[in-house]
Amino acid sequence: MAAFDYAEIAADAQELIEEFGRLVTFRTKSRTPADTAKPWRGPNYTEADVDIADIKACIVPDDHDDEARTLVRKPTALLYVADKSFPTGTDVKNMDSVLDDDGTLWHITKTQIIKPATVAVLYVMFLEG
Repeated sequence: MAAFDYAEIAADAQELIEEFGRLVTFRTKSRTPADTAKPWRGPNYTEADVDIADIKACIVPDDHDDEARTLVRKPTALLYVADKSFPTGTDVKNMDSVLDDDGTLWHITKTQIIKPATVAVLYVMFLEG
């Protein structure tokens, strides 16, 4: 039995997102301590954020009713982005927020990777905005 080619699925996912996705900018706040002698006081957020601009992604709003949101915290949207869309070495799991092409700033609450076998296909990010 021949091994399944997950690289082909990853390429298809990237192609579809590139064709139908929206341009977004991923942001990561600085995690450098304001005072290195007292790192427990938190990071220096006055430093420039790290931005990765012009990444194609698909944002899908979650259409659950508002009543259910009061009982259980659920994302307001899901974002799908191909693994190969990011520059090599990008720490995707530590992204803080995403700015879409409409100017909406979404907070990333959770990031999951779809990675069958050893091939990373997609990142799924849970958003609140």
